Amino acid sequence: MTAGKRAAESLAGLPERIVGASKMNITLNIDAEIVARVNRIADAQNTTVAAIVAEYLVALANRDGDATGVRLERIAGMRDDRDRSDQQAATRSWTRDDLYDRPYRHCYEQ
Repeated sequence: MTAGKRAAESLAGLPERIVGASKMNITLNIDAEIVARVNRIADAQNTTVAAIVAEYLVALANRDGDATGVRLERIAGMRDDRDRSDQQAATRSWTRDDLYDRPYRHCYEQ
């Protein structure tokens, strides 16, 4: 089986929006022993090193996207909490002096 056919088969499980998207070549500087080991793994999995790297980068991008979504949801939740707190503060019926109007306070007054 050719490397191109293996790459095409390894991309078969990826979403169409990724497979059909425009591609970009990247250059990596990786130790030769690592590349040799990954080549053996790719052969055993009937794929290519490029397909393994592409799959990893897609997973990394998706994971980061998910984390970004969670952060945005948390920020929105904090803003909602702040807005509710502001609304409650606007409708409170007590004053700061009411909080400190305690019986023992009067014994110090002259």
